[in-house]
Amino acid sequence: MAFRVAGSLGPADLVALKSGQCLLVQVKTEARLGRNAQISPAEWNALRDTAHLCGGLPIVAVVGFRRVDWWQLIGPKERVMKRPPWVRWRADEVGG
Repeated sequence: MAFRVAGSLGPADLVALKSGQCLLVQVKTEARLGRNAQISPAEWNALRDTAHLCGGLPIVAVVGFRRVDWWQLIGPKERVMKRPPWVRWRADEVGG
């Protein structure tokens, strides 16, 4: 089950739920952010903290030309960093 938060004023654009799992997803576009997507420390930490509160995973989806890169936040962010504390994330069930 997934919920879209229209005009997202909160930390997540999407909330996805399935038995035993909750994902909070912030969606960004390369066109707006550039190849190395930059997310402000405040936005990053709000997503991470909110996911932690509900026992979920904080995920950033970076939409590019004909692809989406998924990243799981694994640490706090204190400033703009060249290598932010995130790792590639892959869903456990991928269609196709």
